[in-house]
Amino acid sequence: MELMKKKSSELLSSNKEELKAIGLKASQIDLEVAMKDASEHFISAKKAIVVLEAYLIGMKDAVHDECYSVGEKNPIKRYGTEISLGSTGDRLDYEKDSVYAELKKQLKKREEVLKLVTKGGDEMFDKDGALIEAVPIKSASREILKIKL
Repeated sequence: MELMKKKSSELLSSNKEELKAIGLKASQIDLEVAMKDASEHFISAKKAIVVLEAYLIGMKDAVHDECYSVGEKNPIKRYGTEISLGSTGDRLDYEKDSVYAELKKQLKKREEVLKLVTKGGDEMFDKDGALIEAVPIKSASREILKIKL
């Protein structure tokens, strides 16, 4: 796989757009060399992502400690990359509010009705005789690759 030939120093000195370009160029080289094995290269890359994600999880605590050691307000700056501490913020439990919960339930029912109308045609009438028109598709279905590791 062409990508595995890249030196760590080349990757470290590249910005995000350059990294994307390196990946695309490597895939093109691999496709030229081994067109019949495209799925093998694809699977190998997908598995490498799993390995690297696990690696990042393993490194996270040490990098977190490093951020604290340099100070919460001072980001770590290396290789054109910046690492700093941040907060995700509090997530409110809206479901505990009875009004919110009821409105959410009503919205879910409305979504189901709109799906039926859209699948069935242009319009229909509800039990009270009110016209319900089909809604447009926000984003069309597209073909994807399903990968099970």
